[in-house]
Amino acid sequence: HQIIRYAADKGFLDSPRTTLVAALIQDNDVTWVHCGDSRLYIVRDGRLLTRTRDHSYSEQQATGVLKLAHVNRNVLFTCLGSPSRPVFDIGGPLRMQQGDRFLLCSDGLWGSLDDAEIVRRLTGKDVAEAVPEMVESALRKGGEHSDNVTALALEWETDNSFEATRDNTATRAMNGEFDSTLQSDLPDNAADDLD
Repeated sequence: HQIIRYAADKGFLDSPRTTLVAALIQDNDVTWVHCGDSRLYIVRDGRLLTRTRDHSYSEQQATGVLKLAHVNRNVLFTCLGSPSRPVFDIGGPLRMQQGDRFLLCSDGLWGSLDDAEIVRRLTGKDVAEAVPEMVESALRKGGEHSDNVTALALEWETDNSFEATRDNTATRAMNGEFDSTLQSDLPDNAADDLD
């Protein structure tokens, strides 16, 4: 409702809309929620274990739920900010195993890279290397009309193997080896400057 109120307060003719994917990790289990066409991929032992199913007419047609002649991939039947109540799909809980890799991403990534390429790239290298390369590749393939590309990934490590790779990602990120946004808490007065 805040998105719709914001649009009304600003006098927008239509409300801004967005999609959502989120994951909660607790007690070695992962549970996820999504709305729209932002996706979660879970890769185990080099294979796609699961991914969310988009709330789009094209995904419904691909899975045989709908039979339509032509469907625009970008048309969603639910998202945040639409006048109708959004639909959320919840998955899990799934018990995580050593080496499981999770990717949360926008359609700007998966729209340019198919599932097989995402899985191959995600399993071929450390996530700290794989994700920036996937983002860069998606932006190049999308060209000047590229959608925004957002991606967040992690590899699950058990207590016994944590020390071996503990500082790889954080060290690389802090040394500027790839572009990313790392944000800590805002100073108390900084929230007042946000629109």
